Amino acid sequence: MSNPVISAHGLSFAFPGHPPIFANASLHLDAAHYALLGRNGAGKSLLMSVLAGVRTPFEGTVKHYKPVCWLPQLAADVPSGLTVAQYLKIDKVVAALKRLDAGQGSAIDVEFVGEQWLLRESLAKRFVEFSLPADCLQRKLTTLSGGQRSRLALLRVAPRANSFLLLDEPSNHLDQASRRWLRDWIFAHPGGSLCITHDQDLLRQYQQIFELRGGTLLSYGGGFIDFKTQRENEIASAQAELQHARLTMRKERHQYQQEKERQARRQSQGSARAAKGGMPKILLGAMKARSESTAGKIQDKHQTALLHEQERARSATARLEKIDPLHFSFTKSAIHSGIVVLLDGVFLPYIQNKAIRMQIRAGQRWRIYGPNGSGKSLLLRVLAGELKPVAGQCNLKGQFGLLDQHLSLLENERSALENFQSLNSGWTEQAYRDKLAQIRLRRERALLPMASLSGGERLKVALAILTMGPQAADLLLLDEPDNHLDLENQNLLADTLRAYAGTIVMVTHSDALAEAIGFDEVFSLDQAEAAK
Repeated sequence: MSNPVISAHGLSFAFPGHPPIFANASLHLDAAHYALLGRNGAGKSLLMSVLAGVRTPFEGTVKHYKPVCWLPQLAADVPSGLTVAQYLKIDKVVAALKRLDAGQGSAIDVEFVGEQWLLRESLAKRFVEFSLPADCLQRKLTTLSGGQRSRLALLRVAPRANSFLLLDEPSNHLDQASRRWLRDWIFAHPGGSLCITHDQDLLRQYQQIFELRGGTLLSYGGGFIDFKTQRENEIASAQAELQHARLTMRKERHQYQQEKERQARRQSQGSARAAKGGMPKILLGAMKARSESTAGKIQDKHQTALLHEQERARSATARLEKIDPLHFSFTKSAIHSGIVVLLDGVFLPYIQNKAIRMQIRAGQRWRIYGPNGSGKSLLLRVLAGELKPVAGQCNLKGQFGLLDQHLSLLENERSALENFQSLNSGWTEQAYRDKLAQIRLRRERALLPMASLSGGERLKVALAILTMGPQAADLLLLDEPDNHLDLENQNLLADTLRAYAGTIVMVTHSDALAEAIGFDEVFSLDQAEAAK
């Protein structure tokens, strides 16, 4: 290893009273760029927090040779009352500089500022570098889009060029232009990085990929295309071996049954001759002993063969990641016709230069499109009644469910089961458990606090609450629901939304997901009617 940054040996992690999420994971990283893959719930974010030194492993050690900066998966989910300066933890210095500029400063202010007289100017340059408004220092985070907050989080964690970056799904909330910027920014960073991402365009840039599968950390070289090819070959090989083992076991059982039946016929014939009499007792005893010995040998032979094939089947199964079908059994929507959304001349808060007009009928699927900061999330919040439009008419018909970028309807300290019961009440506990099992949250995982679940698992719980409970939403307002989802679950989300009979208004930057869902209309906020 030419330029060591992180060495990790024998890492294991488990929550108290639960089996290990991963075990005996080892990796050695230099100042290069790596990707970390794995299905939702595999433990990727937990492993990264252990590598960052934020969590202590149950077993194993982590050693840093250079500074390490960590961007958590939910770094953009911050208290809404903060200003950008407070989020960057420089508000006191900025306030002191402001007082000094106004001639109202004190010696304490001068001492507090120290060598940071040009802080605001240097930050303005960095804001431009990270595609943020140059004047955003005193703005509240609520006035920034999800993509802008994601770039602000990146700015905060990368203060030094030689630091190694641990990035947990950094492309979430970013539009296409910002994702291209992110790709260039990551690979221009000289300190190296390890990135959890399900963004296939970004994944194609990596030559070294790790995968966390079934609690084991695997390593692949050669890039994303080679990784997919190797994985497909491994799965095909394991499936073929599993099928062969099962076929061999069936043949062994069939042969064993045939030999048992032949032995039983011979024994029956011997017993019939003995019944006629005239055969010495000593010979009868020898025949019985020989028959029992033969039966025992037949059983032992086939039992040994069966045990061997069972072991082959277990080995092949262990190499296959268990994939249960994800199934959303929707509660039927009550509204099947008519206009469910009407916006006429609506002006959004903070973005008052465009008038929005929309008329959405029941069962339609609308995609809301536009660059970061254009007002997509604001539009959904206005539709949900969380914000009042500055002007214009906004009417909704029926029950709606809003999934914002941060899944705010969920209480992180409560379990999936508790959230489901409280937010869509009316069933027995077992009925809720059955629904959660359909989205792969079984037994103890349904009882873990939401904060312990992966982003993809949290999203599936939120979707289940809105569409699978005693009451169903007639209208789904979805703000980038593909964030945090692994590659498989992105496809499953598309299948799920295609099967949903209600109305969908959805913000997404993923053209692949949009094509898979099949939207009836695409509404670009860039094309909204300019205010006169």
